[in-house]
Amino acid sequence: MLSGEFSLNHPLVASMGLLSCLLVTWLSWRLDIHERIWPFKELHALRMPAYTAWLIKEIISANWDVTKRIIASLFGKTNAISPRLVEISSSQNNNVARVIYANSITLTPGTVSVQVEQQGILIHALSQEGVDDLNSGDMDARVTQLEKTQEGTK
Repeated sequence: MLSGEFSLNHPLVASMGLLSCLLVTWLSWRLDIHERIWPFKELHALRMPAYTAWLIKEIISANWDVTKRIIASLFGKTNAISPRLVEISSSQNNNVARVIYANSITLTPGTVSVQVEQQGILIHALSQEGVDDLNSGDMDARVTQLEKTQEGTK
């Protein structure tokens, strides 16, 4: 860090970053705290890449929608942006999956998770179409598929 070079292309910074990650991992295993600090054991790790790819596609699509709405509002279309605050239901059974759902909503442009409760999430949406997309349940179902049940699959 004192090298004055803050790029991962610099071998010292990259090697020190890797070394610190390995040290923290080794210490957590040595102290036997890895089970308490790794909340993702409740999720199917193999399903995460497919969900991430789907979420990236949704983020790009939502970016395009927000851009169209901004341009439309600049040209006088008054109903292009109609903000609203609504609560949507959440079917996740554990907090990690619920947080992934809330963060996915926030990552998608045009919607922001305001408050996360046990069975629902309060969101601010830029339009009714954004609310309708979330109410369709597609994102909720995809996040719920990431969860492990007591039997180990879902």
